Amino acid sequence: MKRISVFLGFMFAISFFSLLQAFDFSSDVLFKDKQNTMKGKMYISGLNTRMEMEGMIVISRMDKKVAWMIMPDQKMYMEHPLNRNMVVSEKFPDETERKLVGQETINGIKADKYLITVKSGNKTEQIYQWLAVSNGLPVKTSDVKGNWSMEMKNIKPGKQNPKLFEIPSGFNKMGTNGFMPMAPGK
Repeated sequence: MKRISVFLGFMFAISFFSLLQAFDFSSDVLFKDKQNTMKGKMYISGLNTRMEMEGMIVISRMDKKVAWMIMPDQKMYMEHPLNRNMVVSEKFPDETERKLVGQETINGIKADKYLITVKSGNKTEQIYQWLAVSNGLPVKTSDVKGNWSMEMKNIKPGKQNPKLFEIPSGFNKMGTNGFMPMAPGK
């Protein structure tokens, strides 16, 4: 479950960076698939994103072109360069079509519902995305078959503490083999 949640979290967060460049907020996040439900927390400040979920934190820093996966229990983190699928864009990576299909209210927020077609290699997938009418914030995303979804609740606009988007003091970077920590600052 953690693996799918991290993937969905990245996909969701990265898909709307450019929509939120001037919109700082925090929110609760609810991830669902057919078997599981996971709650998390999201913080956005400009192009910086922090997702917290079940013993893991993922921070994306567009200014540094890096993403950190932080494991608080182990006081360790992994660093990954942002790739082409994580660039600033109003569209999903490999999006081929976006069609407005209606309006719905999601957690008390009036939202435009879009049907989005994404092509990756030989595979085509369709997803729904609900964008708040008031500010374009994506309040929910799901695949059309109902296999997974992610939605935001309790959205609180406001400036976020810059420390949320940094590696906590005293954490060690995992080595290239993924097991042995490297010396701090390496």
